[in-house]
Amino acid sequence: MIIEDFVMLGTTVPEPNSDGRVFVCSAGVSQEYRRLLRIYPLARRNAPRRWAVHRVPLERNPRDSREESFQIAGDRKPTAHRWINYKFETIRATYPEWQRAELLSRYIVGSIQEANAKKLNLAIVQPDEIELTFERNPSPGDAPQLSLFEVEANDGELATGARRFPYMPRLRFRDECGRHDLMLRDWGSFELQRKHDEEYFLGNLQKALHLDSSSSLLVGNMNNKRTTWLVISVLNGLKHPATLFDPIFTDRVLIGERVRLVVYTRDAWRCVLCGHNEQLSVEPIEGHDRTISFEASDLRTLCRECMSGAIE
Repeated sequence: MIIEDFVMLGTTVPEPNSDGRVFVCSAGVSQEYRRLLRIYPLARRNAPRRWAVHRVPLERNPRDSREESFQIAGDRKPTAHRWINYKFETIRATYPEWQRAELLSRYIVGSIQEANAKKLNLAIVQPDEIELTFERNPSPGDAPQLSLFEVEANDGELATGARRFPYMPRLRFRDECGRHDLMLRDWGSFELQRKHDEEYFLGNLQKALHLDSSSSLLVGNMNNKRTTWLVISVLNGLKHPATLFDPIFTDRVLIGERVRLVVYTRDAWRCVLCGHNEQLSVEPIEGHDRTISFEASDLRTLCRECMSGAIE
């Protein structure tokens, strides 16, 4: 198959294979295919830029059953690997900034728990809080690390390129249903570490990522550990500014994370009015007194469209 409109959203730190190749894995979106996609293996040099739009031939990997996962079609032998990135034909140098939020809105979930419940393999979360931390690798070059795309070496063991770096960046955040501490696999983060000294890297990574409370996170799970998630990249400019109506249909302070998860699970992660399973929120049943805290029996799952109708 050929994807005509693949928009690159992120690439992960290169992973060395035992046959000498270095693999880079990517994630992006296609309006034509109506999915977030992961594409691999890319070569380290001349990887497509983030937000560029590409035409690229793809095929399935029989060892990877995730619906979003594809291999680049064509010759992937070691002798041809260095040229594989030329399979990406650039259609557009960059996707317009003012259209990015709309492009990705359908792939935003409220929590990692929602992504697991819907059996998603790639998703975008918009945390309420984000904190950048660093995990010290006591023995760079030896310590095992998780690999997002799990490309196996010829001997069947997982090859990981991040293990040679002294620090592993991590993101701690809170979503609708709980708190998480995930590894950040963004290639640019490791490039900053490679090119600069330790003090500069630790002091400037957050600024380089443009990471703040308005940032969104592109996350993906692992092939053999579907509930283990890693952050692929930090995305900015996707959150819509708060409106005067937001406090009317959202009381996150009063609705606890555990209660919210109970309601979502009870309602099968679907709007109780229309059955849709996108842009969901837990909201009070009509007529409930908002001056007291909520319990699951006082709440229901609504999609954003039904919420809008409920407050008109």
